[in-house]
Amino acid sequence: MPVELIGAAAELAAGVPSLAWRIVELAPPESNDAPAQAFAGWRQLRHIIDAPTARTWDLLRRIHPLAQTVVAAVAVGLRPYAVAANPKRVNDALSRLREIGLAWQPEPRRWALADPLLAAWVRDHPPPWALRRSV
Repeated sequence: MPVELIGAAAELAAGVPSLAWRIVELAPPESNDAPAQAFAGWRQLRHIIDAPTARTWDLLRRIHPLAQTVVAAVAVGLRPYAVAANPKRVNDALSRLREIGLAWQPEPRRWALADPLLAAWVRDHPPPWALRRSV
C-alpha cells in the first residue's frame, strides 16, 4: 500500500484514522495517482454515508435550536459568532456540540467540526445564508 495514498486519504479525512483507512479500502486499485485514488475513495465513502449524514443534520435540531446554524457556519469557514444570533445562544450551541463530540477548538477563538463527512455534506448542501457569506 503506497504511503502517498495513505497520506492523501488522511488529508481528506481530516486526520480521522478510521475514515482514512476506509478511504484507502474504497480507493480504486487500478490508478497510480495516489491523490486521485484517495479522492475516488472519498467520493465513494460520501456516497455510501450520504443518507445517514443527512439524518445527522436533521437531528442537530434536537441538540440545540442553533446547532444547524453553527455547524453550517463552521463547515463553510465562518466563525460561529458571525451568525445572526445572540452570542450567548451561539455559545450554548457550541457547548452542546462540544459535549456530544461534534465540535472542538483546535486553537483559541477557532472552531472545527469533528466529523469531516458532516462538514463536507453541509458544504454541498449549505443553507442559503451560508452561500452568501461563505469564504
